[in-house]
Amino acid sequence: MATVELSRVWKRYGQVPVIHDVSLRVEDGEFMVLLGPSGCGKSTTLRMIAGLESISEGEVRIDDRLMNGVPAKARDIAMVFQSYALYPHMNVRENLGFGLRRRSVPREEIAARVAKAAASLGLEPYLDRRPHALSGGQRQRVAVGRAIVRDPKVFLFDEPLSNLDAALRVSTRAELTGLHRRLGATMVYVTHDQVEAMTMGSRICIMQDGRVAQVGTPMEVYREPANAFVAGFLGAPPMNLLSGRAEPIGGGTELRVGEAVLRLPQPLPPGSVTVGVRPETLQPSGEVGLGRLEGRITSVEQLGAETIVAFELAGAATVRARLDNTFAGAIGEAIALPVRPGCLHVFDPETGALVLRA
Repeated sequence: MATVELSRVWKRYGQVPVIHDVSLRVEDGEFMVLLGPSGCGKSTTLRMIAGLESISEGEVRIDDRLMNGVPAKARDIAMVFQSYALYPHMNVRENLGFGLRRRSVPREEIAARVAKAAASLGLEPYLDRRPHALSGGQRQRVAVGRAIVRDPKVFLFDEPLSNLDAALRVSTRAELTGLHRRLGATMVYVTHDQVEAMTMGSRICIMQDGRVAQVGTPMEVYREPANAFVAGFLGAPPMNLLSGRAEPIGGGTELRVGEAVLRLPQPLPPGSVTVGVRPETLQPSGEVGLGRLEGRITSVEQLGAETIVAFELAGAATVRARLDNTFAGAIGEAIALPVRPGCLHVFDPETGALVLRA
């Protein structure tokens, strides 16, 4: 397998930059996920690694070999797209081996590689079927298998599960994760789905407006977001981001969020702040901690294993809490939830940068 390294990469269309100074290193055998909303530049970044988009500035290296100007076919990569792009007149066996036949690989080797890929993906019962006789998940597995038989240095995936329904996405996600473990391959995976990113990635690179917002393991970026964008993008529901004001008091800080008052032991300069707290950290039981968020319930979503409660924080915005399924509150009732130490984030309201985790 191989490493992939982007060093200060820019992409411009005319004078308009769409990728801004991106630097990222994917280690040998790592499953790196590029995550972000539509239009953030993640697919463009992937296509520059693949050689399908030119680089305006910077360097892309695969296994320490400079790839700028190297055509896609010479990069020893395999790419799986959102579209299956299978040949409808060929059966699964022929689709899997098509790329190898184009490269004049010996027939015996093609048969061996196809058999190995089919076994690893559970496609052996379908080798003689044509694409129209396959489910969506089976077609996507064939597309992945076509990449596997090439035995490339790097696998690139561009939102490969987007066309599948929810149940198929879950099962295919597990298959891809298992495939990574078996192959030990270097994989770069693009998605806008945070669940895919959190469950599949060794590390996640979160992108915002063509820039790298944060890189880390799934739990690092979830628990320690570098800025308000990352905090608000990850999580379902995402982190509550509330406008507040910091006032020094004694050796610490008093945060006023609407009519709520939260007291921090750490000092902060006076001024406006954005206060962040994750829904699952707001629980009815326990000590008061840093203070309480109080309001009246506006919605109750019972999801079986959990209940999502929304309430209007007096003088501020709506707050969401993820509670267990025994919660019995109703719309219009008062609710008061403590903010526990270690569960509150303070961000700069202008730059979005993390100021303090309290």
